Amino acid sequence: MQMITADKFQQVVSLLHPYQNAAMAFLVTAAVCTTLLSYMFVRKLVAGPSNRGQLPPGPRPWPLIGSLHVLGAMPHQSLAKLARKYGPLMSLRLGSSVYVVASTPDMAKAFLQTLDNTFASRPSTAGTVHMLFNSTDLAFAPYGPYWKLIRRVCMNHVFHPRRLETFNPIRLEEARDLICGLSRFIGQPVSVRPLVQEAANNIISRMTLGKRYTDLNSSGSTHDMVVLIDEIMLLLGVPNLGDFIPGLAWMDLQGWEKRMKAVKRKVQEALGEIIEQRREELRSRSSPVPSNRPEDLLDVLILAAASAEQNSTADVQITDDNITAIVLDMYLGGTDTTSITTEWALAELLLNPECLKKSQEEIESVVRSGRLVEDADIEHLPYLRAVVQETFRLHPPAPLLLPREAMQACSVAGYELPAGTRAYVNVWAIGRDPATWTDPMAFRPERFVGGDVEEKGLHFELLPFGAGRRRCVGWELGLLNVRLFLARLLQAFNWSPAPGHNVDMTEQFGLTVMMAKSLTVNLSPRLPSRFYR
Repeated sequence: MQMITADKFQQVVSLLHPYQNAAMAFLVTAAVCTTLLSYMFVRKLVAGPSNRGQLPPGPRPWPLIGSLHVLGAMPHQSLAKLARKYGPLMSLRLGSSVYVVASTPDMAKAFLQTLDNTFASRPSTAGTVHMLFNSTDLAFAPYGPYWKLIRRVCMNHVFHPRRLETFNPIRLEEARDLICGLSRFIGQPVSVRPLVQEAANNIISRMTLGKRYTDLNSSGSTHDMVVLIDEIMLLLGVPNLGDFIPGLAWMDLQGWEKRMKAVKRKVQEALGEIIEQRREELRSRSSPVPSNRPEDLLDVLILAAASAEQNSTADVQITDDNITAIVLDMYLGGTDTTSITTEWALAELLLNPECLKKSQEEIESVVRSGRLVEDADIEHLPYLRAVVQETFRLHPPAPLLLPREAMQACSVAGYELPAGTRAYVNVWAIGRDPATWTDPMAFRPERFVGGDVEEKGLHFELLPFGAGRRRCVGWELGLLNVRLFLARLLQAFNWSPAPGHNVDMTEQFGLTVMMAKSLTVNLSPRLPSRFYR
């Protein structure tokens, strides 16, 4: 065990919320000291032979915090750097939990395919417990009968290819509205992200709740659903000390859990009203299928809950809290992929004008009849598809796939991993691995043209949506939206950086990784005026 020096202890304390009150600072420091000393005493008292040799190599942990201090502000970058020292599979202790990190395609395949069954579960966090109602959403739910049921419901009734086709008019309408919205800023600087994000949110919201994201508050709720969802996305991405060191969780040193609980109460009230209104609407309808819109996820979940309730032999029930968690999941997973990837792609194209020109020329050669790009055109736009793939390679929306948890002990690459081990796959590191990619830091869509690498989770060098049974269920929708949005934006406008706004590729880490400074551009029209009305 490493010795705790004064400097190291100060770094431990600096991880805590910077309290200004002297008395509170004293209590916090005293609590940390007490917990640290207790930890060291108990460890020394009961510790048996070390199993460090059975785990993959990795940085030596400090007492109490493990290797939390090595993650820094950009954990995916820090872990990629550590992998160059410790290898493609490394282990590290974060607080009280053992993590392993896979940083090459072969190691990713080991966890996401070979050991897919073993690592099929998820660890819970304070955020998923409080804001996703005991982790009863789809992304974070532990593996078991409940997760299998809701995954089957979502796959069959929302994300099945035939069901996605029923939502195509919604997607095309929102993509058209995005073009019209951006056209209002022709001749002046415009920040791209908010408008793309609004369009993506509107698609998800209409598929999930039957109304635009921007109209959510028209239901009469006293809470602003748009603000609440933004707050949840923020809080799910924060590093909460209590998640890593459960002994400190009760103190809520950073104040995150207090905010999480407040958001939970407001979401319960706001979505509870929407759920009850829809339930009454379903009861009063002669047919379970609405006549004025496609059947949405809320319809499906309420009907599934009613069916399970009436089935006395059903192993799983679906409560309103479960419905709320699943609905929130759609917003959290379905909007950032589209908006973040579209913005990164545009930024890369602005930095590589020859790629921008080639993309627009390809669109012009395929879509010649005075119309906007349609989904059916995408298969005839191989370079555009390659631009999206290259963007996913360099800028995966989630650079660290959501962690998986081993349900039993297992062996990987000659190492022994105990049950409860948590696994990260660093897709950011895989996408920039010189052993996998030639000239990996260069933006070169040509590397994908004519190749067989796809984003579906079958090729482990490109995993924007994960792979295996915990792959994102909405991957196909996300891919359709990114391709359609990018194609129409390139078709409709000439793009250039706004004066005084350089393209800054600095990352901002969170639940997803976006550009730290939103892309600000100048636009000029490329189509007749009727397409902007």
